[in-house]
Amino acid sequence: MESLCRNIRVIREIKGLSQEYMAMKLHMSQSAYAKIERTETRLTVDRLQNICTILEIDIPQLFKEAQILNRLQSANNGLHVPNSESPPYSTNLSQLRDELLLLKEERKRLLRILEQVSRNHPD
Repeated sequence: MESLCRNIRVIREIKGLSQEYMAMKLHMSQSAYAKIERTETRLTVDRLQNICTILEIDIPQLFKEAQILNRLQSANNGLHVPNSESPPYSTNLSQLRDELLLLKEERKRLLRILEQVSRNHPD
């Protein structure tokens, strides 16, 4: 299970997807999604299928990727796994649109809070 969740994280990072994006697509909080990647939460078959759909892979491929990544990591051949600061290797227009929509919703929420604060604290 640990290697499976690690590979979900690696594939997500290689595809340039954030945990926030994955959580939004899975209709869950970012912290709940992070627990999946850290193996702190059980991964159901339905949830695994949804994650694979977002990552655009099928479940058997995820297990194959796990075997390949394990072999590469054990061989220590210099595989570079990007961190959260690395630029994405591929971008998908629909993913970017979804992230933009999420940012727009966050902006609206922050503007509403700012309006409330300004009404409650006149200059």
